[in-house]
Amino acid sequence: MTITVSRNALIFVLAVIALGAIGYFIGSQVNKPPAGPTMVTATLPAAVADALAPQPQVVQPTLVPDTAPRISMADFKQQLDQRADMIIVDVRTADQYNLAHIPGAVNIPEMEVPNRLAELPKDKQIVLYCN
Repeated sequence: MTITVSRNALIFVLAVIALGAIGYFIGSQVNKPPAGPTMVTATLPAAVADALAPQPQVVQPTLVPDTAPRISMADFKQQLDQRADMIIVDVRTADQYNLAHIPGAVNIPEMEVPNRLAELPKDKQIVLYCN
């Protein structure tokens, strides 16, 4: 099998290959970092710095079957009067908590509970309420 290529086509193909190799060499030289350390110091506006600051990770709660025991208000009041080792957590928003809440209750909004479990003691009964 014989392939015939014109002289001009052969020159064109070789020129394209040569230009590609030259372009690769020049590109690799241009993209090299300068020799020696380079320091740049800039002060960002506060709004930009705040926007770029790392944001805290929010743990999204997983759906778990709700098997928590329920108690009536009368039973809750009786247990509260009898036990000093009970923690009451109001899971409403801060605005709702500030309007009215059970005396001594701690406010941890519902969406923050998974991130703030470490704040709750493990040796006390914990009662969560929302209304």
